[in-house]
Amino acid sequence: LFSVNRDGRDWIYSWKPGKPTQLVMIGRGITSIAFRPGGEDAVVAERREDRVFLLESRDWGMASTPLADRSGGISGPLAAEFSRDGQSVVVASGRTRSVQVLRLDGTRMGSVTCDCEVRGLSRMPGNAVFRVTEFDGSSITLFDGDSDPASLALSGLLPEAVPDSPPPTDGTAQPARSVDPAAIRR
Repeated sequence: LFSVNRDGRDWIYSWKPGKPTQLVMIGRGITSIAFRPGGEDAVVAERREDRVFLLESRDWGMASTPLADRSGGISGPLAAEFSRDGQSVVVASGRTRSVQVLRLDGTRMGSVTCDCEVRGLSRMPGNAVFRVTEFDGSSITLFDGDSDPASLALSGLLPEAVPDSPPPTDGTAQPARSVDPAAIRR
């Protein structure tokens, strides 16, 4: 797959050896294209139109199928990623500060709203676990799409463990304590 931005639109093409180049879709504001682990299928997030598409590899080329849109709670998608097993898609929406898990037929499996600024999806260990915020100096927010129900967890240093000044140099510094994410699930 490759994308070309022309006249304010994103033109996504597929190219396979021995096959002609194929226009797969035209979008506006494509924010991410992610491949299915171990495969040629991809998921595309389109921010301006609030849509997510599944691009499936076929013998003849790629087929584009809408997975979700505004009516399904997608609003300003920043990123879409497959779970590690490739059986679901996780979508981070910036305007609603939410993260959703979708089946490959578009059925919503779970959705969580965050009281944080969702920045995207960065894969963490686990099947559908992603970091959704940037490190702010003390914590990050993790999304677990495999838990039932899907959940967010804050992980980081306890506020009293964040130094206001450099640690002492006389050997009396104590290691920072970390927060167990399970203790603060929302």
